Amino acid sequence: MREAEFFAKKNHRPFLIFFKSDFCSYCKFLDVAIGVIGSKYKARLDVFVIDVNDEKEVVKKLFKKYTSGVPSVILFYQNRIIPIEEPEQPDPYMWYTLSYLESFINRFLGEENA
Repeated sequence: MREAEFFAKKNHRPFLIFFKSDFCSYCKFLDVAIGVIGSKYKARLDVFVIDVNDEKEVVKKLFKKYTSGVPSVILFYQNRIIPIEEPEQPDPYMWYTLSYLESFINRFLGEENA
């Protein structure tokens, strides 16, 4: 599947892509949070988990174009990236917590008080 086809199929609602690798310890930590988000927001948000070790061309293109490494979590809507603000942290990956990602998604979906 080409990249344009991938985005065209999901253009109707927001979707989150979680880029991971089995060799990444932060990715294993995030698997649980992404699973919760996928279940909790399934009516309004599609969630894709992509293993960067997959040999499919679309995976290679998406990973190279939109990330600088794993783990990476990206929200797309209407063929554009919705930036996830990263708070100042001593460890750059520790902001990927369930509560932080939920807070961001709630703000994006307009459900801050939900």
